[in-house]
Formats: sequence, C-alpha cells, structure tokens
Amino acid sequence: MPDQSNPWTTLSTKHFYDSPYIDVEEDQVQHRSGRVHAYTALRFRVFGITVLPIDQDGCTYLIGQHRYVSGVYTWELVRGAGPLNTDPLETARKELLEETGLVAERWLEVFRAGSGFLNRLDKWSFCLTAARMAAEQERR
Repeated sequence: MPDQSNPWTTLSTKHFYDSPYIDVEEDQVQHRSGRVHAYTALRFRVFGITVLPIDQDGCTYLIGQHRYVSGVYTWELVRGAGPLNTDPLETARKELLEETGLVAERWLEVFRAGSGFLNRLDKWSFCLTAARMAAEQERR
C-alpha cells in the first residue's frame, strides 16, 4: 500500500486576496524529497452545489441566465453556494426552490468533486423523480 501521509511542508504563505467568498494565497512548500516550489491556492469560504431536478414525468429543468464574468448567456443546471457551516442538502433545497419553484421528496448525492488547486470539494446532488412545484406541495 502506498504511503498516504502528507508529503508537503509549508515554508511560507503569501496572501494575495481576501473576500467573503475566496482567499488567494501562494505557499512555498517543500516535498519530502527536498524539492521546493510554489503552490497557488484558492481557498473557498463557501461550497458549491449543483442539482439535477427530475420531475415525476422524467423531465428536467435548466436555468437560463447571462453570466457576468464570461459575458455570455448560458443554460445550466440549478447551481448555488452555501457557507461552510451550513448543511449542503439544505443549501441544495434552497437553491432548487429559489431557481425553479420546485421542492423534492427524495435526494441522492451523486458525487463530490474538486480540483487540485482548491481547498474544498463541491457537493453535487441529484434530485430523484419526485420534484413538484412548491405551490402544488402546499395544496396537499
């Protein structure tokens, strides 16, 4: 079995940017082999959520919006973010209701994804075939 212990030692950290959502830092690190180099790290203060809602008829919902940073109109799955101290499933429920007006009876976490330069994993949730309009739920 390979050695799974942390091979890195942080020698120094330089802060480039802080915001309510993200910090950008550059760490000088040393590998146990002796090699020293820089790592730029994006340290998120929120986690990301993506939801694939599927209703009782097998239909799904996309959100159309103009994205400021890319400057283009896109069609996307339900997405959002939550503070690190909140339950990801509650954040997914909130985003689903805000963006589509839907509520779901059953949820399945499909996977968690991340990247080597991020300090967090996004939590992706899949909404099973029980999505209904929120107003329909309230009439029951």
